[in-house]
Amino acid sequence: MKETTPPVLTEEYTDWLVDPSLPISVDYEDPQPAIPLHHHFFDELVIVLSGAATHRIDDKDYPVKAGNVFVVKRGSIHNYQEPKGFAVANVIFDAKKLDMDHWDIRELPGYHVLFSLEPTFRDRHEFRSRLTLEGAPFTRVSELVEELAATTADKEPGYRVQAKALFMQLVIMLSKCYSDTPESDTDTTDLLRLGDAIAYIESNYPEKISNDQLARLAHMTVRTFQRTFLQSMHMTPSEYIVQVRIRNAAHLLKESELPLTRIALECGFADSSYFGRTFRRTMGMTPSQYRSKMSDPFV
Repeated sequence: MKETTPPVLTEEYTDWLVDPSLPISVDYEDPQPAIPLHHHFFDELVIVLSGAATHRIDDKDYPVKAGNVFVVKRGSIHNYQEPKGFAVANVIFDAKKLDMDHWDIRELPGYHVLFSLEPTFRDRHEFRSRLTLEGAPFTRVSELVEELAATTADKEPGYRVQAKALFMQLVIMLSKCYSDTPESDTDTTDLLRLGDAIAYIESNYPEKISNDQLARLAHMTVRTFQRTFLQSMHMTPSEYIVQVRIRNAAHLLKESELPLTRIALECGFADSSYFGRTFRRTMGMTPSQYRSKMSDPFV
């Protein structure tokens, strides 16, 4: 008799939010039971608090244990099997609504490893490049998550700002922990070197940046770097540089009154005409139209 594949459950973002106006929520599972395969329309930062289990994600099985920290990207199909004293804290978040594209934490290579590179290379590295915490860092991360959960649940005046601040602290600490991984951990070191190249773009986007420079930072040949970058970021290095420049230009258009020519130069564009064409191609409107739209509270 032919086996039937069990259905994959879909979890909506709003099902897990304590407050629909706050794009952060914490879900404790203690103990975490074996659960069916599912996927969700949100990203999930997972901190394993105790015990062990098998994590099946996108048709691959990986052992997870206390101290492991990893991101489950939206759309990934996953579940936990064979839990043994297994407890997790799931921090549910919406990066776009939190405006994480403009956090200067993006200048840390560990940030890119945690949120982009490790999930992308999880299959190739067989989960060896995951972040594992112990001792004081693990205790502090657990405390931050507990405080974040209490803040979102109690809803005291100012809780939204406090919750975002706590989440920022959590992301900063985890990114720094990743960045401090010993070089003896070769899989993670490889990702951190690629993270160095991405962080360099984030810090130096107004300047001329070559693939040779980035490849040296990543300790790769130019050809290998270009191929690896495309695989991990789903765009070429040149396309990513333009994306970062446009993203920062959009931020200046929204938050400042600088003239367009000044914004173009500060974001690495040779002239305002090229800036205008590139911005319109990327954003679907001219810089002036974007500024007008962002300044109108009723749009």
